[in-house]
Amino acid sequence: MAMIRTAEPRARVRALIQLQFLLAALTGLSGCTTFRVASESMFMISPEEERQIGQQVKSEIDGQVQFVNDSLVVNYVRDVGRTLVAHAPESAFEPQFFVIANPEINAFAIPAGSIYVHTGLISAADDEAEMAAVIAHEMGHVIRRHSARGLARNTGAQLAGQLLLGENYGSMAQLLSSVGLLNYTRQDEAEADRIAVATLHRAGYDPDALATFFAKLKERYGDRGQIATFFASHPPTTERINSVRAMVDQLPEAEYRRPTSDLRRVQKRLEELGFAAE
Repeated sequence: MAMIRTAEPRARVRALIQLQFLLAALTGLSGCTTFRVASESMFMISPEEERQIGQQVKSEIDGQVQFVNDSLVVNYVRDVGRTLVAHAPESAFEPQFFVIANPEINAFAIPAGSIYVHTGLISAADDEAEMAAVIAHEMGHVIRRHSARGLARNTGAQLAGQLLLGENYGSMAQLLSSVGLLNYTRQDEAEADRIAVATLHRAGYDPDALATFFAKLKERYGDRGQIATFFASHPPTTERINSVRAMVDQLPEAEYRRPTSDLRRVQKRLEELGFAAE
C-alpha cells in the first residue's frame, strides 16, 4: 500500500480513487473486461519504461539459455524477421531476433521487442511461411505492446488484491494467474493473429500458413490436452484455426510463396550441430 502512504496530498487522492475504481471492478461492475480496461488505462507504462524492463528481462534470459550462434541459422531467422518487419504495422520498437537451442516448438517475445525462436520451431516447420507465421504472431504482441498491457493488469491486480485480501493476497494472485489475467488474454492472442495474417499477406508469404501450423500442433497435441509452450494458455482450437482462415478469405487475391530450400538447409545445419527436433 505504498502508494497510499505518500506524503503528497494529490498523490494520496489519486491513489485512493484508483483503488476505489479497482475495487468496483473486482466486486462485479462488469467483470474481468472492465478490470482489464481500467488497469491498462491507469497503470500503462511508457515505451521508454518498457525498454528498461525489456533490458532487465533480456539480461535474465541471456544467463539462462543456450543461444545458437551459427551464422547460417541466425542470419536466416533474422532475414525472415527483417522481411516481416518491413511489412508489419508501425511499432514503437525495432525487434531483434535470437535463436535458442531448445527442442520445444516455441517462440516468444519480451517487452520492447526482442523475439526468441526455438530450434524446435525451426525443425517443426514444413516451410518458411510456417516459421514466419509464428514469428509474425509474436511481432503482433510486440506491436500492440501486450507485455506492457499485461504488466498494467498485473499492477492493478496486485493493488486491488492487497486492498481486498491483505495477507491472503498471495493465494488470490495464483488464482488470477491461473485464469490468464496476468498473461496474454484471448483478445491479445486474437489481435496478434490478425496482425500476423495481415503482415504475412503484405510480405508475400501464404497467410494460411498460420492456420496450417495451428492445425499441425492441434493434431500433435490435441485440442485441449498437453500442448506446446507457444500455445500453453490459448491452444490452437478448431475455432481459432477457423478464425484465422476466415481472415485469410477476406484478403485480396495474391500469389503467395511457401519456400522450403533455405529452411531445409538450416534444418540440416541444426541436425549437424546436434539440435535435432524432438
